[in-house]
Amino acid sequence: MQNEEVQTQKICLWNGIFCTELPIEFQVADEKLIKKKFPYIAKPEYIWVNEQEMQIITFHLLHKELKNEQIKLAIKEIQRMIVHRYPESIGDYACHLDNIAVDTGYFSFWTGGIPNGEYHVLFIMAVHERMMLGTYHCNADYEEQANNMVFQMLKKARVNKAIRKEMIINKLL
Repeated sequence: MQNEEVQTQKICLWNGIFCTELPIEFQVADEKLIKKKFPYIAKPEYIWVNEQEMQIITFHLLHKELKNEQIKLAIKEIQRMIVHRYPESIGDYACHLDNIAVDTGYFSFWTGGIPNGEYHVLFIMAVHERMMLGTYHCNADYEEQANNMVFQMLKKARVNKAIRKEMIINKLL
């Protein structure tokens, strides 16, 4: 299964500032699913779902400043917060992926126990000196498949640096 060619679709967020590829099975989540899975006031800006396998991937550009050199410390701090909430839940410990196009902080964890639990991958990037927070969620049984999909998506991620002035103007308005 790892050698299968996966069909992908290109997605571009925030007017083309961030682009990557997702498997073709992922579609923009509908409002009903968003309300069920994210019943909070603050929700991720972009949510894609593969309903057949109940996989969800989200992207959110936070107002928190983040530079590439801060990614290592930031991902470790976010992991500490998760471990505090879900002790002994870490799958892959916080690491810095710097051999791909966009420097990325990454870790994974489980919730709900191993049988019938959920597997989560959390990743951050600096997008125009703001923290872009991404998450991936699936059934714990799909951990290996999830990691492969997330790493492929991260390898194809690109941040368009040419739009920086427009981004700063939008931020100040």
